[in-house]
Amino acid sequence: MTDPAMRARVVRLVSGDVRADDLSRLFLFARDRCNGREAVQEVGDFVAHHSERTKGIVTRSTREWFATARFAIETSGRVLDPTSLPSITPDYLQTNVQRLGLKYFGRARLNRAAAIKATDALILKLMKNGDGTYALPVSLPRADLDLFNVLVSNWVTKPAFSGQRLCDDFFATLKSNGLISKSEATRAPFFNTVVQLFAIASIHGSEMVMSDGTSIRLRVAKGFAGLSVHAAIPVTTQTGVPIFMTTEIFSTELDQTEHCDPDLNAREDWDGAVELCADRKLHFLG
Repeated sequence: MTDPAMRARVVRLVSGDVRADDLSRLFLFARDRCNGREAVQEVGDFVAHHSERTKGIVTRSTREWFATARFAIETSGRVLDPTSLPSITPDYLQTNVQRLGLKYFGRARLNRAAAIKATDALILKLMKNGDGTYALPVSLPRADLDLFNVLVSNWVTKPAFSGQRLCDDFFATLKSNGLISKSEATRAPFFNTVVQLFAIASIHGSEMVMSDGTSIRLRVAKGFAGLSVHAAIPVTTQTGVPIFMTTEIFSTELDQTEHCDPDLNAREDWDGAVELCADRKLHFLG
């Protein structure tokens, strides 16, 4: 049975009357009725619990980037010492095997499923040193060594999900619950835009808790091709210089100048909350 209150909010939205509260209510409604569509559930969870997050695909993606960034910076510019691997190595290996494509595993003569299983077994074989670093066993089989070399020699980044995936999944969820038709969404060309802007406002400023307790704050960064929420991981270079390694966690192709209020565009950074307003633009909230 169609929920009349949710249906009324959809009608108001597609008519052009954009209210952030309507989208909040719709995402809260949808997160428990999305049939496993993770992007929809995730934005609904951000609406419900904006502050510290310890689970969900955005947290998972941020943790994966945390492990990748830390491993990459600790091993850059030097020959990898198999007797003193970074303390983040187990997390990095588990992350990287999930992210690398099949073309990489072909070098180790493994398909992706076999590579994941073999990596889990390889992690159990690592020996922990007294200082928290790890060492490879001296007698590691050749197949394990080939897999290890693939994993430590290549790494990739990717967002938890894109704006287009979110819009497709959100529309499908609304449709499956009898709240919107395809023709209604077609008559509202701004539908996808406001859904993505609302998601940005919901995710921006939240903190992801890493496996070691470190909190990483997600935020929109200026100077990128599209409005996107980024995770900046604090790391220290081999020469002792503190820097941030940044990647997209939620990506869109929306133009910042077009879809943000002039005051927000003029700010050097977005160190504060933002909100979606009736003009279908993001505004600084404070």
